[in-house]
Amino acid sequence: MVVSAYQQLILVSLIQTGEPPKLPKYTPHSVNTAFSGSKILEALIPYEEFSSAFQKHDTKSLEEGIEKNSSTFQSDNNIGLVHLARDALLKHKFKALGIAYLTLSFKEIQEKLELKSSVEELVMKLTAEDSNFAVIVDSRNSMVQFKPENSRRNLGDELTVQLNRVHQLLSDLHAMDRSITISSKFGRSFKAEDYFSLDDDLVPPASETMDVTPL
Repeated sequence: MVVSAYQQLILVSLIQTGEPPKLPKYTPHSVNTAFSGSKILEALIPYEEFSSAFQKHDTKSLEEGIEKNSSTFQSDNNIGLVHLARDALLKHKFKALGIAYLTLSFKEIQEKLELKSSVEELVMKLTAEDSNFAVIVDSRNSMVQFKPENSRRNLGDELTVQLNRVHQLLSDLHAMDRSITISSKFGRSFKAEDYFSLDDDLVPPASETMDVTPL
């Protein structure tokens, strides 16, 4: 039961984050070893191989792993998640092309993504899953045109978020600095004798002292 859950955790984590799951620090050493160490359980080996190919963006090895371990994935009832993870990798790699290129031919895309299916089929699937995934497919000339404004908008949104965080941090620091400056907790108390030591006649009695707190 636990092994089956971890198999699915690997696949879901790859789909959602693009990375394998990280076990908590308090996980027993024996569990860490069984799940990801040198003595990994045999039932997890196909999933670790799949995860390794995914992280390397090695589509060819990923496809070969799916074909080799297809019966295992099916018997584990995880073949659906495996296909979703494969699609997630293709989507990530395809979007990365849109950042680097304005246009690419079908042939170039197939080579770069190591696709077995047609480019048009992949684009249709990706646009159906993500309404913000905008490209222009020129079937007549076998070309795909990426819309750079999408990448620029996403980068702009991210920059805005980061600038807002910096602004908030500066505001917090300013408020903290002001609080420290005016707080009586950080004030300094001085005796009048510190100011009248030049003339003993001017020094008031010890009982008549005053506190001077700088503003």
